[in-house]
Amino acid sequence: MASINPVTPNSRQAAALIVAIWVIGLLSLLVGSFAFQAHLEARITSYYRKRLTAETIARAGIERAWVVMINSGEAGRHLDREPTAEEMETPFWEESRQLARGMAVHNLVDQLGPGTIRLSIRPEPARLNINTLDESDWTHILELCRVPERWWDELIDAFMDWTDPREFPRLDGVDPDYYLGLDPPYQPRGGPIDSLDELLLIKGFTPAIVYGGTHEDAQPDEPPMTGLTDLFTTVGDGKVNVNAASLRVLMALPGVDEQTAQDIIRVRDGVFLEEWQSEDAAFRDRRHFFREFPGLATELENRIVMQSSIYRITSVGEVDGVERGIETTVQFDGNQLIFLRWSESDRY
Repeated sequence: MASINPVTPNSRQAAALIVAIWVIGLLSLLVGSFAFQAHLEARITSYYRKRLTAETIARAGIERAWVVMINSGEAGRHLDREPTAEEMETPFWEESRQLARGMAVHNLVDQLGPGTIRLSIRPEPARLNINTLDESDWTHILELCRVPERWWDELIDAFMDWTDPREFPRLDGVDPDYYLGLDPPYQPRGGPIDSLDELLLIKGFTPAIVYGGTHEDAQPDEPPMTGLTDLFTTVGDGKVNVNAASLRVLMALPGVDEQTAQDIIRVRDGVFLEEWQSEDAAFRDRRHFFREFPGLATELENRIVMQSSIYRITSVGEVDGVERGIETTVQFDGNQLIFLRWSESDRY
């Protein structure tokens, strides 16, 4: 009969030691888990605290923009002379003079508390109002944006039908029943569009056409399309502020090729001025513009302006690498802001 080894004190101690090691290991895992969770929560709390501070700073940037715009009224009355020492000490006085000339203010950076503001104030009429375009305008713009010509008629008629209150489609347009048959169904606008993203609801306007890129039906030799959204706005009377318009917007105007658009930018930026000349570089009025570019008088007589009352303000607050941005479109009456659009985002 086999003998049973008795449990010795050494074996009991070994078993207790193993149990103790397991308990210590489990406790270490729990403590480590709690510590990691506490660290993660602290980082999340810190991020949202910085994000809230960045948003507050971005909102303060809108107030700064208002100050610049108010000061632009005073600056505009004295553009024919050099600013005084007192004016030069006024915060953002040079930026106010730029707005008074009808030009844009880009990347104004200012310190505020624990973070910084990055501010841009751009005249909204520096873009074309998409709701005021006629068919010839669309043809020129689609060509500029490298949209294949075989799609032009359908895109133009589809847009015109979308914004037309009448229910009868154009030759290459879209019957309202087409949209009612989609899933989910929706009605055509039947009036001016409110947002450029709305273009994606119109038949034929794909993301590649609206934002740029290669269409899935593109032919091998066709270059990527450059997109429409940087050319357009949905507010204003349709006249373009040539003191603030980009190269592509200028090229979208009738009669303006790339070389002419580059020359317009050089003239308004003062590239051709000599050091001894004190003349303001920006175009003061249409007479000034057409004196420089007489060949455009016929095409642009009723298409351009030099000043703006509607602005797009982009204010980005940043705290320790955390950003929060606000983009708003406002109408400025010389004293107060009337907000027309407002959007917030972590990326601008």
